[in-house]
Amino acid sequence: MVIPRYILSLLAALVLAVFTSVPQQVAAEAYPTFTIDLDKSEISVTTASCASNCGVAGSFSQSGELDVNFSGNGDVVALSNLIQWTMAAPAAVFGGIYNITLDLFFSAPDEQASSTKGGGLFWSFLGIVSGGTVAWIDAYQTVSFDQGSDIGVWLEKGSAFSFGKTVTSDVYLVAENLVPLDAPAPTPVPPLLPVLALALGGLFYWGKRQKPALSV
Repeated sequence: MVIPRYILSLLAALVLAVFTSVPQQVAAEAYPTFTIDLDKSEISVTTASCASNCGVAGSFSQSGELDVNFSGNGDVVALSNLIQWTMAAPAAVFGGIYNITLDLFFSAPDEQASSTKGGGLFWSFLGIVSGGTVAWIDAYQTVSFDQGSDIGVWLEKGSAFSFGKTVTSDVYLVAENLVPLDAPAPTPVPPLLPVLALALGGLFYWGKRQKPALSV
């Protein structure tokens, strides 16, 4: 018995259709979450003659852990008003020049830290209107993690003022080099595909062994 060639062609087309219809899993790369532990981070404000309670206090606008996620390299995440500078309640016009140190502690993806120094000029008028100018020595720093990723810490500099005794500054995190957590999972082969492939191969092999009958 000779299998018609059109049947073999149909089987081949069926195998091709099943293979090409396999859904391709395009897995998005998963990047680590970068966590700043604000309770372990610190802002110090000092002068040449004062080590604490110098008229200006630096603090964070929130406490606990702050999670930051990026979607890819080059992303910038703004932590608006993260740093706040609070003047002591003055009886009159108040002003002074201060030394500032900002230490940010990262707890994830592994423990790392950045430390930046700078200076600030802060003033207040009866606590009604306050302002300040901050200048950082290294406004941009790179933090490298053991996981392999690198991010940048960019501190806002310049002048600001507000009503009341508090002015704020922003912090920006920049995704310099993100290393994915896991590689994309391979596309699974459907169970029917190997069976069809074996069946097609067997039919081709069997068909080649069949010799056409000699006509007399």
